[in-house]
Amino acid sequence: ARITPVAASAPAKVGGTLLLLDTSASRALGLAGDHALVRDVVRGLAGVAKDAPLSVVAFDQTRAVLFDGTFGSLDDRAVSSWRARRALGASDVGAALGYAADLASARKLTRVVLVSDGMVTAGVEGDALIARARKLKDVGVVRLDAIATGGIRDDQGLSRLVRGTLPEDGAVIDARRGVGEIVRRQQQKTARGLLVDVPGAAWVWTKRL
Repeated sequence: ARITPVAASAPAKVGGTLLLLDTSASRALGLAGDHALVRDVVRGLAGVAKDAPLSVVAFDQTRAVLFDGTFGSLDDRAVSSWRARRALGASDVGAALGYAADLASARKLTRVVLVSDGMVTAGVEGDALIARARKLKDVGVVRLDAIATGGIRDDQGLSRLVRGTLPEDGAVIDARRGVGEIVRRQQQKTARGLLVDVPGAAWVWTKRL
């Protein structure tokens, strides 16, 4: 049987947002595409968040601020300047999240979006990385999402980061689904802990979605 567990979606506000762009060596072949993806997602969300604060930060084992402004003020000139940041080094997601906490606190940002293949090659991993993500709530971040890029990636690791760590669950969105799908899902709340009950059934599995 095929069911629809949630009959209708609930809107989610797109407020001050930090986009963390993975520029580690594993993203070398797809980095230009990632730049275009971030640009188009920002433009897609500008219709509902034109004046909301926006920061774009590149990371490998170091961090660099690529853009500080608003959704409505990101232009082609700013995006072109990102080319100076080459895809080099290791991927230290934990350090990036630590930097995200500092920037979110300073700019009063409430959402973080990780654009990455999720392949951690430096810094903390596992439970220590999850703990780093949880600290974002201490500075007012309520939701962490991931846009999964590349052909080789750690979707399971990304799922652990975005679900159950902050007050609102985020989503892991496959970049291959396209900008429209990413923009749509950024404007929707996620759902969790849905109890499954089938009247008359001898047993039900799974009991919770």
